[in-house]
Amino acid sequence: MDDPRRDAVYSAEHAALDDVGPRFTRWTEVVAYVDSLTTDARWTDVFPDAPVEVEVVRRSRSARYSAAEPARGVIHLRDGSWDASTVLNELAHLAVGDEANTEPHGERFVGTLLELVRTFLGFEAYGALRTELDRRGVPWRAPR
Repeated sequence: MDDPRRDAVYSAEHAALDDVGPRFTRWTEVVAYVDSLTTDARWTDVFPDAPVEVEVVRRSRSARYSAAEPARGVIHLRDGSWDASTVLNELAHLAVGDEANTEPHGERFVGTLLELVRTFLGFEAYGALRTELDRRGVPWRAPR
C-alpha cells in the first residue's frame, strides 16, 4: 500500500508531541484513557461515524509499530508506546474509517489527527503539530 506521507507525519508527531499529554505505566490506564476519549461528547460530535466502543489490544515490545483496524474498531498499541500521541494517532485512523485503507496518512487523516490533538491535548499542542507538519510539507484537510 502506498503511504508516501507516513514518515513525515511520524517525524512531525515526534518533534511536536513527544512530551505532551499523559504517558501511562499500566495497561489499565491506557484502556481507561481510550474509553474516556471515545465516550467524550466531543468525539461523537466531531466524528459521528467513528466507533464509540473501541477494543484496545496490547502488542509486545518487539512489535515494530502500533496499528488500527477501522473496520473492526480495534487499535493495537505496542508496549512502550503508551502515550497520548500514539493513542490519538490510532484513534484518528478509526475516525477516518475505510478511507485509511487507501491512503493511511492522507490529508483527511492528518486533519483528523490535528482535530483530535486540538480537542484532547489543547491548542498549544495543535499549533506545535501543525507547525511541524507544515515544515515538512504535509497537506491536510479538515475532517468535517
